[in-house]
Amino acid sequence: MEANTTEPATYSYSTTGIPRPFVSPFLESLSSSMGMVEPNSLMEVLSRTIHGSNMILGAGGSLRTTYRICYAVFKELPISEELTKDDSVYEEITDHLEFMKIPRSYESVMKCYRETLQHAKAAKYLITKIVINRQRFDEATFQEANRLLTYNDDPSPQEPCAAYGGDGDYRQWGMTRDPRFLDPLQIPSAMLGMITELAMEMESLDTTPLPLKPEDIQERIWKACRFCHHFILIHPFVDGNGRMYRLFLTTLLLRAGIPPAVYGLYIPDRMRHEQAEASCYTQDYQMLLNAADLVAFGPSEQLIKFVHEHTRCWWDSPGIHMPTFLHATGQSTGQGLEYPAASKMHPR
Repeated sequence: MEANTTEPATYSYSTTGIPRPFVSPFLESLSSSMGMVEPNSLMEVLSRTIHGSNMILGAGGSLRTTYRICYAVFKELPISEELTKDDSVYEEITDHLEFMKIPRSYESVMKCYRETLQHAKAAKYLITKIVINRQRFDEATFQEANRLLTYNDDPSPQEPCAAYGGDGDYRQWGMTRDPRFLDPLQIPSAMLGMITELAMEMESLDTTPLPLKPEDIQERIWKACRFCHHFILIHPFVDGNGRMYRLFLTTLLLRAGIPPAVYGLYIPDRMRHEQAEASCYTQDYQMLLNAADLVAFGPSEQLIKFVHEHTRCWWDSPGIHMPTFLHATGQSTGQGLEYPAASKMHPR
């Protein structure tokens, strides 16, 4: 199936009156919410955030593939749900799988592709609802984000997507029990309690004048980590809880006027994140965690320090990240756009 790979012939105008290429309503609105951050900076940093989160689990495609997919999703361009073996992104993902020492097959390529695509869609959903539209978190929002994140991320006919949590359902009693996490029977009440408290915190955040002072930033990171610490312990969903907590963190930071924490791209960084997340588990593991116990937990000082350190670049793109992003998305050399919007991809 050939899809239209031409961007809409629409232009936005900067304050100088000079036309610039089409920017989607999503990017226009997010740029305004973040203090007029340049759209390419938004896409580059968010793409690295998504790629790092996936790499923590060994999921998703390469950074270059993530750039291309996020570019299409955030610019609201047509993008295919399927790949064929002669798509250049298919070859790109097979190279990534070989580098990661993962057996290559059509199913493994599609799994990588969908893990990246669905992650970008879930991020766009949460950012649109919570950051741009300034709505509150509710149970349906968490469940829809998890459904998007995990939807059809294993295309094997032997493993239907429902087995991978693609419906946003909570964990049920009788599933594998892990004493690090909340008793499954108490998940609905614990989520409701967290959501109620979160609504009150968001009201106070929205009344703080901008620009933020250093002490405001510290306080907002502290609060974001506190809610994420509780989410980690609740572990509400059948699948996708790690990536969901990191999407939750990104959304809370953006709502608070702070860029996302970018981490997970490199092995040492992933090891540090693993330690920060592990610091959230402090009980003796002799019995299942109860909802009443959550009050005494968090935020982990190690998690707070880790998040703070990984927001220091703000919206800057260090090293060769921005040139790589511009090249991968066809913005630096005049070549055709490189994103999986059609069955025939442009050569890399």
